[in-house]
Amino acid sequence: MCDSFFTLTIARHGETDENKHGLVQTFMDTPLNKNGLEQANLLGKYLKSVRFAKLYSSNMMRTQQTAECVLNHSKQQPPPELILDTRIRERNFPAELEGQPSLSWIKDAMAWSAKENLAPIRYNIAGAEPHAGFQDRVVSFFKVIL
Repeated sequence: MCDSFFTLTIARHGETDENKHGLVQTFMDTPLNKNGLEQANLLGKYLKSVRFAKLYSSNMMRTQQTAECVLNHSKQQPPPELILDTRIRERNFPAELEGQPSLSWIKDAMAWSAKENLAPIRYNIAGAEPHAGFQDRVVSFFKVIL
């Protein structure tokens, strides 16, 4: 039995213009828009009294901006270390999908998953990071921090 416990807080990055317009932006390095910066600042204010041992973010601009807002509002002294880790990036999709409307190919992938009797998250798209590779990447991150 484990003698120590901790709380894991997970937050999504604030809104980008691509989010607002329903566009794919997996590895496209996009900044937060005005609304996204407001969301990130609200998150920072909400978490200002939470003590973090470490703060992790992917190395994408939108996630770093969100993490920096959390740090900027933190009352913790010294502030927690911000660690950038590529393993917690979003699943990588082909370059030709970046900046394209996401609904059409998501619907196609969901239909294919249903036909193949697979969980929707396991859909595969030609040229995309395989689901198993994505899962292995994220699991390897959690194995290190847990």
